Amino acid sequence: MAWRDYEEEVARFFSDRGWTVEPGAVVQGVRTKHKLDVWALTDRLGVVTRWVIECKDWNTKVPKEKVLALRTIVEDIGADRGVILNEKGFQSGAYEAATSANVTVSTLAELEQATVTAFNNVRLEAAHRTLADLTVRAFRLMINVKSTPTSGSFTTRRGVRDKSGVMSRLGIVSAAETSTARARAGQLPVPMPTPDFEHFSSADTLEQVLERATAVIEWMEDWLTDQEAGIEEADGWGEENDD
Repeated sequence: MAWRDYEEEVARFFSDRGWTVEPGAVVQGVRTKHKLDVWALTDRLGVVTRWVIECKDWNTKVPKEKVLALRTIVEDIGADRGVILNEKGFQSGAYEAATSANVTVSTLAELEQATVTAFNNVRLEAAHRTLADLTVRAFRLMINVKSTPTSGSFTTRRGVRDKSGVMSRLGIVSAAETSTARARAGQLPVPMPTPDFEHFSSADTLEQVLERATAVIEWMEDWLTDQEAGIEEADGWGEENDD
C-alpha cells in the first residue's frame, strides 16, 4: 500500500469512530510548528482528546529514534497521546521507548482494540469528574443547622423544589461517583444504579459503568438545575450554617 493510501485509511479509521481528523495538519507547539500525518480530535462529556498519528507503513521495523521524536512532538504541542502505526512492526528499542510514555506503537488492527480501551478510560475519567461535581452541587442544596464536633443536622435551603428527593438523589450520585472511581482503578465489578434508580446492581465492564454513569449524570443535571433555580428565586443561597 502506498504511504498516502495508508494515511487515508488511518484517517478514515478515526473518522468512522466519530473523531475529527485533519490529515497533514500543521500544529503550533511551544517551540515550533509541526506538520502531522494525522491530527485526530474527539470530544466526549466535555473532554477534548487530541492524538498525533504518524503513519509509517514501512517495509522495515520502526526504530527507537522515531518514537523518541514523536514523544518530543507530543510534549511540545500538549497532545494527549502520540501513535505510530506500522504494519511491519517495531524494533525492541521502540517498544522500550514507548513504555511508560503517552505514545502507542501499533499496527492498525492492534490499535482498534487499544483505542476502545483508551477511549473508555478517557470517558470514564470525564464521567467521574462530572459525578464529583454533581455530588458537590447536591450537597450545596442543604445547610447544616446544628453541628457539633461529631455530628450535624441538615435541612434543605429555602427554595428547593423537591425537598423529599434531595437525600435520595445525593446518595445515588455519591455512590455512583465512588463506584466510577473504583472502576477507573480497575476494581471491577462495581455496584451502579439500575436504570430505574431504585436499586444497585453489578456493572462488570467499563462499558456498563459508563452507560450507568451517563444515565445518572443526565438524571441529575436537569433536576439540580431546577433546584438551584428555585433557591435563586427564593434568595436561599444567603442562608448560613447555624454552628
